[in-house]
Amino acid sequence: MEKEINQRNYEERSDEMNKERDIGKFVGGDIGKFEIDDKRAKSYIFLYFVFLVFFFVFLVVGIEMNNNGDDFWKIGSDPTIGKSLIKITNAEHLDGNRNFVENIFDVVNERDDFWGLINSGEYVRVFFESNLTNRNDISIYARSVSDLAGIEVYRENGDGLVSVFGGVGDEGWYRTYLSSLVEGESYDVFDLKVIKGDIEFDYIVDPSPLFGDADCDVGFVSDKLCMGNENG
Repeated sequence: MEKEINQRNYEERSDEMNKERDIGKFVGGDIGKFEIDDKRAKSYIFLYFVFLVFFFVFLVVGIEMNNNGDDFWKIGSDPTIGKSLIKITNAEHLDGNRNFVENIFDVVNERDDFWGLINSGEYVRVFFESNLTNRNDISIYARSVSDLAGIEVYRENGDGLVSVFGGVGDEGWYRTYLSSLVEGESYDVFDLKVIKGDIEFDYIVDPSPLFGDADCDVGFVSDKLCMGNENG
């Protein structure tokens, strides 16, 4: 009888010890698991926060660029001041097929607040007094009639894009560089195609820097400008 009681007591103590050990394993395992999951959650939260910050910055910058799309091409001050100008000698309004519409030289050869309207898809063919190279730019004083418009620059009757005025908006100076022209390539006639909206032009010019003797020797600039460079 006493042996049976001792056996039952032993079995009961063994069962209690096994339960305690199982509980310890369960609690310990869950604690470790919770610690790992907590670290992962914090990492995910941090990455999500970083993503939100970058997305917000990208959104703000994108909105700002959209609202001020002309700022990249727009010039804050008159680029002709203190520069040797390569002026235009003629300017023609062409339709979308580059057929002659009218001569607008008297309208765009100087800043005089007389504006020439060119509709989207139409061209202004400009003739400069000297050849322009990849060192030159074309500057215009212009304004968009409605939405933000643009201008594509082509060689005369050409289809290869030379440069762009990516955004013409409010009245002001805009500039694009002819840097895509290869070394030794030069032209005195360019076709300016208006896109994305109608544009009014007041002045078209190339406010060039002073030239070196080498440019004068190869005929990239007019004799008049070379003489002015020598005197300067």
